[in-house]
Amino acid sequence: MKDPRIADSQTIEMRLPVKARARTERQHYLEHQQGEGSPQTIHLGVHPLILGRAGFADVVIKSAQASRQHAIVQQRNGEFQLIDNESRNGIYLNEIKINSAILRDGDLIQIAEDVFIYHEG
Repeated sequence: MKDPRIADSQTIEMRLPVKARARTERQHYLEHQQGEGSPQTIHLGVHPLILGRAGFADVVIKSAQASRQHAIVQQRNGEFQLIDNESRNGIYLNEIKINSAILRDGDLIQIAEDVFIYHEG
């Protein structure tokens, strides 16, 4: 029920103190869900992350279907980009074969038999 003391055109002004909170930077990461070495959490940072079959890769994928340096995840303008590094069998993002894409929270990445989920924090 409408308060009879307040006309339709009236506005009640209230001044409440607002305290600003500092925004914390959230850690982005890949959740290795399927494949040898899973489950595993892989934190992303400023340095590019190499995923592939090579022993020196940051994330080693043991499948013969994976190339030695299959894919790269790199930070670009505050976002993370997934790049196919000229692999033999490609990479799939949300079941679509791609060359490169900006990652969004919850994206599903498949390289050979390995599956990863991207999280923004």
